[in-house]
Amino acid sequence: AGMAMSRAPGRAALPSSKDDRVIGSWSYRAGRTYHVRHDTVQGQGLVFEETHSDGREVRGALHSDGEWLTGQLLFQDNGDVLGTVRLQFVEELGSLVSQFQPHGTSGWVEAFASRCEAAEGLQELRSVLGSREQATR
Repeated sequence: AGMAMSRAPGRAALPSSKDDRVIGSWSYRAGRTYHVRHDTVQGQGLVFEETHSDGREVRGALHSDGEWLTGQLLFQDNGDVLGTVRLQFVEELGSLVSQFQPHGTSGWVEAFASRCEAAEGLQELRSVLGSREQATR
């Protein structure tokens, strides 16, 4: 029983509390952003959403897979499979590790993402200003 007490106070070992830490908007690699939120369509669990630079949306329901939250990502316009994503919150880094496996391959591409509640609006503003700059040249 003594070992069980070594966990941080208030940090329940329930999957829901662990999963809640991944909810939010996350930025990785030069301004790319994805979102993890409660699935309002299915009414349960979490969903991964990202809009690619070409405007295409990908989405996938996430499920617990050991230490990871894993989901198959589908293009929303035609249902094609993009690949599989898995997410893990790393307490020490305060960041979310994401690994992506393109459909039909066996390797995983890893990225570290940081939470971006405030940065999101700034990112949108930058892209608007950036496109104006391009237009005036």
